[in-house]
Amino acid sequence: MKKCILIFTLCLTGQLNAAIIHDFVGPYKASNWEFWPPDGFNALTATHFYTSKHAIGFDVINTNTFDSNNPTVGWFGGLATFSTVAKGSGIASFDIIAGHIMSPAGTSGDSNISIMAFAGDISTGSNIQLICSSVDFGCGTIPVDPIEIPISTGEEFGLMFLIGNMAPGFVLGVELRNFSAPVSIAVSEPHILSLIVVSLMLLASFGNFRIKINL
Repeated sequence: MKKCILIFTLCLTGQLNAAIIHDFVGPYKASNWEFWPPDGFNALTATHFYTSKHAIGFDVINTNTFDSNNPTVGWFGGLATFSTVAKGSGIASFDIIAGHIMSPAGTSGDSNISIMAFAGDISTGSNIQLICSSVDFGCGTIPVDPIEIPISTGEEFGLMFLIGNMAPGFVLGVELRNFSAPVSIAVSEPHILSLIVVSLMLLASFGNFRIKINL
């Protein structure tokens, strides 16, 4: 019986530490995601957000104004991220749809933007996956396999936009769907403790033994 209790306890502990959250809820709700750089940092901004438990969508815009008399001015190049903090260790999974929504006449096809999934320190490049090498004509993971990337508790993860050239006025539409990620559950949660107590009582009913608690 003691062996049964030990095995049961190990299994239960594994379940407690390996929960998966589906959709943008709880610690992964939309308000816990952040676009960087912040507004006003440079010409790049994220706007037109729409969120639900099932999806997050937004537009990435080069706010510079296109000047047809000086068409080489106002282009943007740099790095941007849309990310959150991992609340557990395991695999984060999601689908993405992205594409060119609008650009000034005469600049279509000239912008160079790649989208990647990342986790941890971007500077090391150790956990980065290329999603789209060019989004000018659109890209996505639906209906093919979703993006899956390993994450660890406390590290940043999400999307990285590597922008070689972005025309002034260019609008990139992005949507995330079918999200899931691990979350660590504290053993001290009341319903978890209740589950443990009830389970031990049930196990005790199958054998004549005592559980001694030293306080």
